[in-house]
Amino acid sequence: MNIHPKKVYFRASNYSSKIGGTTAFIREGLRYSIYDLLIGLMLPSGNDAALTLAENFGRFLNLESCRNSTLKLKEEVEKDPYDQESSRTAIKRFVKRMNLEASKLKLSNTSFSNPHGLSDKANRSSAQDVIRLTIEAMKF
Repeated sequence: MNIHPKKVYFRASNYSSKIGGTTAFIREGLRYSIYDLLIGLMLPSGNDAALTLAENFGRFLNLESCRNSTLKLKEEVEKDPYDQESSRTAIKRFVKRMNLEASKLKLSNTSFSNPHGLSDKANRSSAQDVIRLTIEAMKF
């Protein structure tokens, strides 16, 4: 997506603001720039920032999947974007995209099951894959 991370803002849902573990203290209903969410994701390892990013980018991916169906697009747009079920659907689509991107980067020992990395046996990676991902991220 060709967007400016300091000029695009995402609203935090109740779902993302209530996640446990390490957080960036994201508060429900407040709007944060993508840039600030990325800082919250990386510095304190904010699970709440990870979920906020996943929910909102996942919604973009949901809309992208409706390109060829006006009816499907209408249904997607009419959903409450901050409903927990809509959030879960968006997060699932985002995680699916995370795994696609991992595959493109040849991270053969990496599999994501959630956007924040909280305990889940399906979340896995190798030291070599983490290094590859870090090298790629440093380009940006």
